[in-house]
Order: sequence, then structure tokens, then C-alpha cells
Amino acid sequence: MFTDSAVEVCGRFADALDATGATPAPGLFGGALGRVWRGALELLRQGTYWEMKRRAGVVGRQGLGPAAGELAGRGPRVHLVGHSFGARLVSFALGGLPDGVRVRSLTLLQGAFSHYTFSPRLPFAPRRGGVLEGTADRVDGPLVCCHSSHDTALGTLYPLASRLAGDADSLLGIDLSRWGALGYDGIRDMPGCPDTTLAEALGDGMPADGCVNVDASEVVRDGGPPAGAHSDICHEELARVVLRAGLGMR
Repeated sequence: MFTDSAVEVCGRFADALDATGATPAPGLFGGALGRVWRGALELLRQGTYWEMKRRAGVVGRQGLGPAAGELAGRGPRVHLVGHSFGARLVSFALGGLPDGVRVRSLTLLQGAFSHYTFSPRLPFAPRRGGVLEGTADRVDGPLVCCHSSHDTALGTLYPLASRLAGDADSLLGIDLSRWGALGYDGIRDMPGCPDTTLAEALGDGMPADGCVNVDASEVVRDGGPPAGAHSDICHEELARVVLRAGLGMR
């Protein structure tokens, strides 16, 4: 996104901001120049966002993974929970666990990374899997992915930035759904990963192990543009999901 035409890229980000309903802030410029300026500010924000995403993966695999593995090796059950890039961090920690060591549960809240991350076979590149292919087996209990359709940060801005950056974890192409985030529509192309509602998950729909998508749109719904409900996670229902995942309850 820093090598294509600057005007074109900034225009795309300005269009994306409009799609989220974001109100233009007063600026130095008006008209077409003001639109490019607005898109340029979002481009810079996405650049820092991308660096944070990269670091979350590195720290998860090289830092948290070995540390969690050492703790688990001493006997305690380890439960990992993360929001946004924190969800990416705890997921990549699975790749850093020592051989033979597992965590008890993994709960992802509005995860800001590719919905194909855990896929054994990408739908548009069947010879490739996601970057964390096979690591879901390092969770003894459930791997729970909570997502919301009201998260415009992940539903609109994230896939655009991913495409423009040529994110290798999500591959190249022109269909923005290829760059979708699992915090927006759940884990995709993962065999044995059912989709369930929040009410069902809190009833009898939470598996004791394996992967499950939980649509939390009914509570994760508030927040202004451009991020939408991305950070609207302080709810009793989500706390109960984390608890049930940790207890391995059906």
C-alpha cells in the first residue's frame, strides 16, 4: 500500500471511511485535496496498525508461546484469551509451544487477523494452508472465536489494508473477502468448526474441545465510526463464554 499510486490508495481509504459512516474532521483542505488528505491520514494509521499486527505474531510465537509452555509444563492449566491483536498474539503463541505441550483453552474476541489463519487448505490456493495450520491441535479444550458483524474496523478497513499490503497470510486477489478477519465473520474453511449464536453457546452449544465460531453480534454492537463495535467487549455474556471455554463445559 506504500508502492501503488498514492492518490489512488488514499482515495480507497477515503471511500472505506465513508462506508463506515465516519464524519470528516475539519482539516486544512477541502474538496478533492481534502479527500486525499483524509485518506492519507488513514493510510498512515493503517501503516502503524500493520506493524502492530506483525509484532503481535512475533511476540506470540517467540515470547508468550515458550513462556506459556514452561508454565504448562509445571502442571497448571493454561487458558489463553485475547482481543484484537491480542487475539493474534495468543493464537501465534500456539506455534511457540514446546513439543508435546498444550494449553487448556483459547478464546478469541474480535480477532484482528485472517479468517483463514487456521485453515488446512485455502479455498483459492488448495496446496497451501493458513499460517497457523495444525496449531489448533495444541489446544486440549475448545478454541472459541467470537465475532461480530458490527465490527467495521475488521469488516471494512482491515480487508482493504490487507489487500493493499499484499498480506501473504491471506494471499492476493481482487475479492476483499479473501482478506477478511475472523473477528468479523469467524474462522473460515476449518473442518469441524461449527457456527453458533451467543445464546446457543451459553446454552448447550459450547463444545468441550475443537473449534467453534460464536456470533456475538447481539451484544458486540455499539461504537462509532470508523471502528464500530470493535472494542465493545465488556459484556457479562462474553465473560461467561470465556469461563465456559476454560471449564470445558458443553
